[in-house]
Amino acid sequence: MIVNRLAPRLIIAMVAVTLAALLVVPIAQSVAARKTFNRLNPEFRELVLERTRPPRLGQGNRPRPGERVRSPLAQEDDRLLSEQNARLFALLGSYRVAIRQAIALGSAAAVLLSIALAVWLGRSIAKPIGAVAQAASVIAGGDLSARATLTGFERQPIEAQQLSRDFNAMASSLERYEAERKSMTADIAHELRTPLATLQLRLDALEDGLVPFDGEELGLLQQQVGLMSRLIDDLRILSLADAGQLSLDVEEVDLRELVGDVSRSFREAAERVGVRLEFTSPSGETFVNADPDRMIQIVMNLLDNALQVTPAGGWVRVTLEATESECIVSVLDSGPGVPEEELETIFERFVQGERRDSRGQQGSGLGLAIVHSLVTLHGGWVRAGNHADGARFDVVLPLRQGSST
Repeated sequence: MIVNRLAPRLIIAMVAVTLAALLVVPIAQSVAARKTFNRLNPEFRELVLERTRPPRLGQGNRPRPGERVRSPLAQEDDRLLSEQNARLFALLGSYRVAIRQAIALGSAAAVLLSIALAVWLGRSIAKPIGAVAQAASVIAGGDLSARATLTGFERQPIEAQQLSRDFNAMASSLERYEAERKSMTADIAHELRTPLATLQLRLDALEDGLVPFDGEELGLLQQQVGLMSRLIDDLRILSLADAGQLSLDVEEVDLRELVGDVSRSFREAAERVGVRLEFTSPSGETFVNADPDRMIQIVMNLLDNALQVTPAGGWVRVTLEATESECIVSVLDSGPGVPEEELETIFERFVQGERRDSRGQQGSGLGLAIVHSLVTLHGGWVRAGNHADGARFDVVLPLRQGSST
């Protein structure tokens, strides 16, 4: 219905307000005039009524019944006074007519002006809403590249400009997320295809008798199955984190002890590939409120990433620092470093870039993305950078109140 549109509603509302305001004015004037007249002295009020009453037809200046005949001079004075009264009465009558006409003309002008203002205001409000609604319809149809475009953007109300900016930002985010979803689907398919292809190749070779089924071959098959299992587990963690369903079993954690244990568990793996692993920490204990299993996963992913890219003869250093409010776990390596253009995307999924495994081993490409999600879930943040000999990753967590270093 037309009444459900914004502009007609504004027109009806403004006309109603205008008419109500215009009706109040004459009513208030009439009430004020009556109160003023009633406050007059009764004798004077009767005199005013008598003097402003128009003469009766045919009566003229004839004496009223019982009235004494007056002298010609007095009659002349009465005639002049009657003329003055008549002119005064005519003036008052003309004044009342002029007031009525002014009210009628003013009401018509006010109604027309209110309609014009309502149309202008309705268009100024409805136009940006319509532009956003049109773009939303296009996006709902599947075209995420649609944007709300306002003509004369700088002349639009600030609220309309903000609505357009926010909608376009939302549309850009949807388009980016959709592109990331498609890219991630393709990446998952690619990452799963490699171990599956290897398994298929080895199984075909076993079936044809081209290779013996011994411990070495079994180890290769188990390695590919383990790679797929890890990829699936990593994807599950990221999916739960994105959906806000990844829960934490938070407790008081001695971060110095936890990071030290994880570092020692990686020392043998580092020695096998010829990398020196070091760990340094403050002398006292550093406590944080965290999920110990997830914290172990964070440190393990950072160490695994560092060992993969550090060549033989290099080193990986794990340090723990504490300030008055934060605890910082840093993992430094002597690998190739992170290119400056990749520092902003290094924590995205399936991003390995130029720091790809230096020993030819294949990873899931999700380790750093999991680190970013888990650290954020703990209320902290993670950053990537470079130092003189390689790359550096810092995990910053809020320090538990009352901990000592």
